[in-house]
Amino acid sequence: MLVEEQEAIIVALQELGLFKCLDSWQGEIEELIKVPRNLPSAHVALGEIDFGEEATAIGTKLSLDENIWNVIITASSRRDQKSGAVECYQLLETVVAKLKMLPIGSGWLWPVKARLLYNKNGLSLYGVAFIIEQEQ
Repeated sequence: MLVEEQEAIIVALQELGLFKCLDSWQGEIEELIKVPRNLPSAHVALGEIDFGEEATAIGTKLSLDENIWNVIITASSRRDQKSGAVECYQLLETVVAKLKMLPIGSGWLWPVKARLLYNKNGLSLYGVAFIIEQEQ
């Protein structure tokens, strides 16, 4: 289930045709910063799983009540930090528009928050967190 969710996000991002590097990521942000790659790039990482308060029934399938998926966007500008940030903002807006309400698993993706992860020497990284919403 998790692999299928991750792949669905990657496929949706590939459809945008904006990223020179697009892959999954498992590791620390500091390590991602050091990885040489073509920019702009996007990496999909499972950020958190909430298994809920209690089991609904004995012997039922494990329920992943709330998965948080992160999309890490990296862009660079040799001109100045402002240009790199502007490119990241545009990519951020496009990614959110593409993934918002994307059918995935038994629900759909919903953006929760975005934050600056790194900004130095023209290299900017933003993380966008999405949860899988389900009808109650």
